[in-house]
Amino acid sequence: MDNNQTDTKTLTPREIELIELALKGHFKIKDGQVIATNKAARAAKRAKTLAAKQGVLDVLSNFLDTELFTANRYWSVRQSNNSKGFIDYVDGVERDHVLWALTKLVEGGKLRKIGLKKNAKGKYEELEASAVNAFQIRYVAA
Repeated sequence: MDNNQTDTKTLTPREIELIELALKGHFKIKDGQVIATNKAARAAKRAKTLAAKQGVLDVLSNFLDTELFTANRYWSVRQSNNSKGFIDYVDGVERDHVLWALTKLVEGGKLRKIGLKKNAKGKYEELEASAVNAFQIRYVAA
């Protein structure tokens, strides 16, 4: 081994992790100090947001098994005149986190995304989600 190579067998797992993060641009060394870059801050923010979204997904997954969910046929992100709102049952979350969780539940087959629109007779009818605007999207049990 020449003088420029490091023997990885002597590095701890934490040191290896720090080297990998430095190579990705998350940290830099300046004047002998390890400094986090903006890239590290953005990665931490993304991880925090994903954790929050995952928490909302977990809450909504558990909510689907409750009597309160089955008592109402139509659900939307926010309550409307013909549906209950999921966001009312999850405290302190952002709307886009609820939308992300609902998308995952639809992909997982736990919910169905439909369109709910009044027909000429004034009665609501279920349509394909692609046939209505965003204000007419509803979610029902799959």
